[in-house]
Amino acid sequence: MPAYLQGRAFRGAEGMARAIGLRLADAVSSGLIGRREMSRIVAHCADCTRTEACAAMPVQHPGAEAAPDHCANRHEFDLMRAAL
Repeated sequence: MPAYLQGRAFRGAEGMARAIGLRLADAVSSGLIGRREMSRIVAHCADCTRTEACAAMPVQHPGAEAAPDHCANRHEFDLMRAAL
């Protein structure tokens, strides 16, 4: 498994993505985003102090319309959802 798919930062990014109806691995495999974009998304989460809350988003806020305003990946997630 690639390093960017491991750890707290990935769990936070994937949790946030799932809460708003995305799956990051599917986005990469379908070509919606590239590995570089995926790495950037996870890197943003690595710099965040709220990653554990984001990992819990699918349970706490399923079907959320968008990532919260504080999310460094909100814009990327919005673009991904718009492209679906």
